[in-house]
Amino acid sequence: LQFIQNVSEGVRGNMCVLTGEIMEFDVHTREWTQSNNRGVLAYAYVLAALLAYMYNDYQLAQDALNQLKKNPTLSSPSSSSSSSSSSSSSSSTASITSSSSASYSSRVFYPPLLKNFLPFLEGLIGCELMRLYSKDTKVCKKLKQNIQHSLKKVVKLAKSNPSVYLHKQCLLEAELASSSWSSSSSSSNNNRREDVAAADAAADAAKLYSEAIDRAKNEGFLQEAAIGCERASDHMRRVGDTVLHSLYRKKARALYLQWGAAAKAMRLRHKPFTS
Repeated sequence: LQFIQNVSEGVRGNMCVLTGEIMEFDVHTREWTQSNNRGVLAYAYVLAALLAYMYNDYQLAQDALNQLKKNPTLSSPSSSSSSSSSSSSSSSTASITSSSSASYSSRVFYPPLLKNFLPFLEGLIGCELMRLYSKDTKVCKKLKQNIQHSLKKVVKLAKSNPSVYLHKQCLLEAELASSSWSSSSSSSNNNRREDVAAADAAADAAKLYSEAIDRAKNEGFLQEAAIGCERASDHMRRVGDTVLHSLYRKKARALYLQWGAAAKAMRLRHKPFTS
């Protein structure tokens, strides 16, 4: 319910945080950890990550997924011990690149519905982090490996259930192509071959965004169609197409409103584009 309030009505505090009139994230997750309420706890962390992603705080989104993996109530004994040993040497970049979707499937409890959604969400967050750290080649390489691992899982799901996962596959492929273009374009040692590859990636991303949006709308996934339009808008702005940037942004606002996320639509209307 707090997630719904944040995206539909908005809250007075930080819109990115799952805290408001209905719940306080830190307090409730502590209580659910103590009471061993594993199902609710897992959903809370995933919704916190999704909320932060939707409001463009990608580091906060990744932190929520890291907390999901490290929470002692959700983790198996082997997972909790490994996470505690790694925490002593953690750094900001280590926390970004340490997790992969494999960690969640093998070590962490979550309800069945989350199992198939997590690779998609983590891949989307990873693509945004690739853009944020586009000048750090080592971090981007690790992030790209994690995203590709997540994408493999989504592709497998799309083969067995295309109506639910094929648009997710297209969107994640679009984001990976776009974020790869971003990291290539920010590199100071590009050669002609790399320039051509980057241009191809940008063009591939544009086609995949369009396919992802159309498929999501046709299958009734308005939220993911809206996310696709927002990401396509950002991509078009980065490649210099201001007309399509504006068009996709308007479509994103309309889809968010249709989905019921009025506060998110308003935020998108007034929030300036940031590369």
